[in-house]
Amino acid sequence: MRKTSLMNQDWYFMLGDETDAHTRDYDDYLWETVHLPHSVTITPIISSGGRNYQGICRYRKHFDLQPITTDERVILEFEGAMHVLDVWLNDHQLPTHYCGYTPAVYDITPYISYTETNVLAVRLDNSDRHDVPPGKPQRDLDFAYEGGLYRQVTLTQTAALHITHPLLENKVAGGGLYVFCKSVSQGSSTVNIQSHIRHEGMDKKGYQVKHTILDETGQTVAVSSKAYQLEGDCDQQAMQQCVIENPHLWHPYTPYIYQIKTDVLCDNTVVDTVTTPLGIRTYQYTKDQGFLINGKKLKVSGANYHQTYIHVGNAMPSSLLKRDARKYREAGMIHIRSHYPFATTFIEECNRLGIMLIISSPGWQYYEEGIFVDRVKKNLRDMVRWLRNHPSIILWEPALNETPMPEDFQQNLHHIVHEELPYGPCYTGSDNGFSDVVYQDFDPDMLGPKSDHYDPDTYLAMKKRFDKPRWVREYGDCPDNFVDQNCAWRVPRSWGEDAMLKQVRRMIWDKNTWMSDYWDSNRKWMSNYRDMMNNDTLCGFGMWPGMEHNRGYHINPCWGGFLDLQRIPKYSFYFFKSQRNPHELLDGIDSGPMIYIANYWTDVSPDDITVYSNCEKVRLYHNDTFIEEREPDNVPINHPPFTFPNNFYYGRKRSEIKVEGLIQDKIVAVDHRFTPGVPRTLHLEADTMGLNLRADGSDLLFIRCDVHDDRQSITPLTLDAHEITFSVEGPATIVGDTIKRPELGQTGVLIQSTTEPGIIHIKAELLHPQKYSDIAVKPCILTLESQE
Repeated sequence: MRKTSLMNQDWYFMLGDETDAHTRDYDDYLWETVHLPHSVTITPIISSGGRNYQGICRYRKHFDLQPITTDERVILEFEGAMHVLDVWLNDHQLPTHYCGYTPAVYDITPYISYTETNVLAVRLDNSDRHDVPPGKPQRDLDFAYEGGLYRQVTLTQTAALHITHPLLENKVAGGGLYVFCKSVSQGSSTVNIQSHIRHEGMDKKGYQVKHTILDETGQTVAVSSKAYQLEGDCDQQAMQQCVIENPHLWHPYTPYIYQIKTDVLCDNTVVDTVTTPLGIRTYQYTKDQGFLINGKKLKVSGANYHQTYIHVGNAMPSSLLKRDARKYREAGMIHIRSHYPFATTFIEECNRLGIMLIISSPGWQYYEEGIFVDRVKKNLRDMVRWLRNHPSIILWEPALNETPMPEDFQQNLHHIVHEELPYGPCYTGSDNGFSDVVYQDFDPDMLGPKSDHYDPDTYLAMKKRFDKPRWVREYGDCPDNFVDQNCAWRVPRSWGEDAMLKQVRRMIWDKNTWMSDYWDSNRKWMSNYRDMMNNDTLCGFGMWPGMEHNRGYHINPCWGGFLDLQRIPKYSFYFFKSQRNPHELLDGIDSGPMIYIANYWTDVSPDDITVYSNCEKVRLYHNDTFIEEREPDNVPINHPPFTFPNNFYYGRKRSEIKVEGLIQDKIVAVDHRFTPGVPRTLHLEADTMGLNLRADGSDLLFIRCDVHDDRQSITPLTLDAHEITFSVEGPATIVGDTIKRPELGQTGVLIQSTTEPGIIHIKAELLHPQKYSDIAVKPCILTLESQE
């Protein structure tokens, strides 16, 4: 039977290089012990502008292995290593891997030892490399080459007769398991399962491949079994079908996931098993109706995302990735895109949550002839073979983002995706039009040097070829220029209420003519949420970005987004949350009717009261006195804001405002604000999003710290000049800064588990406590438990 083991714990690590550190007998006794995912350095919260480490680092791991069967095969997989990876096992060097965003997979069977301790040595280099995609130097990059073994490492042992790994087999549209549905309906759906089996032994084998499809309760809904034969040292690819009657169709609002359990049996004994997720859906991009899923039109609103976090960069454990996905879904986002393929854990969570994904080839504003081109093509094939079975993936972006490239190269990338996914549905998207879906009008500047030679007639002929379904990959974020980057969307939370309200207004619509001029006359509709929502032919659209992120080429992070670097919401988060359907309910996600007052109700807060809600009407009360019932503002979007002019101003002697959201004249949501008083206490809360801290040595959890008054309301600004110090007792450590200042009365600290489960106490207190107890801000201790 197949056995897959996580290889994440107990690595030895050294920052820098030693020429003999890959050898089996090298003395690594003084190296640091680390656990994966691992960041090579801990950076400040703001690590933009080249504050992260670039260069060489080394890892070593010692491990013993017991065989599960005779003639077994052993497969080693690094899911993410940034970004040039050299590996040695027991003094045998394995092929170098030239991409930090796709897995490196090795058959280490010839080099493994069952009688002695194995030594796995790794050399990583995240320096600028013009020959390794993305290629562009970090100095000019809108994200960062953060280093380390930042995703998981696994070791898989299989029998000699086994289901292959698609990245090892290097077969077009083959290797491993490939699942697709050619016939999809609510009455009956046919699931096609292509399996690739390899027999490493020398004798002839008769065997069966059995596919069992299980529903979410674990009940069997379909079975297919066939018998085959293989000569020694041969491989075979076979196709089988399963029919599911009355299937649950996968949809963003009903993301139903089946599981396909594939067994290989020899002499009625199971010798290998692989489980594959199955979401039954069909989809189509159209020029006139937009995006159709399961035959019905769906308006797809989403956002872009960089998988990076404060202090640890890309080295995000599965819990942080899942929390980010849940936060996006809570904000109503049903589509996410980045500049590189996502981690498997993140994609699996998107399968579960109903978030549709664009998977992009690693690349940004860079192209170079030669080996760079070859590596782009290899990366593309690898990521399609690796991720092809996930139902959340509905678009592939093979062309390098915002990059002038030759026409034949772009066409070749488009062809590669269709060659790897011949059984449909399969769609590619790109800026330039050499794809099934286009992001913008035809732009000859994206065709490399020869674009200078396009005459008007040729331009019009080319443009006509790109009359295709439309998807806007990025909208809403339009700085004045990309040096100064003044922009109402790029607003840090600390700038306060007026700035955050303007950020929302800027996203909904723009009143400045220069914003429309930013795009040419044919693309004015691309600039704001209102116009996106009212373009019925548009298939989908994603704001840039959903979360703030650090980057290489600017001293500041990209301040845009509805969540800040610490994942604390801005007002824009609640605006997008209000755009959800109030009747949509998802397990484990804050969903349904909502209402939020975008006003702290201080004497310096905006006089008018803005409320974000997906309700039909909102009632406003002041000190329990009914003030007014209003319908939403006159803005052509699903759920416009509600604006209450402050006609009842009473001087705000610590008064209270309350709002009630009504649907069909029933109160379904309530929110309130009480004028904040002087800070009285600190309040800690773990941002678990339903995921507790795991005692694996690398799990991370953000502990939010709010400044409260005597009514447990957040007091914005009034303690922001005071420093808060954090400490921890028990099996956990603080990662990054232990002293922070609040922003609008909120901050927090990042803690990391050890490998021992147990009770953890986190304490927050003023760094310089007040002498007089009657005015002192009280500290707070939060107790939680890390799980085995």
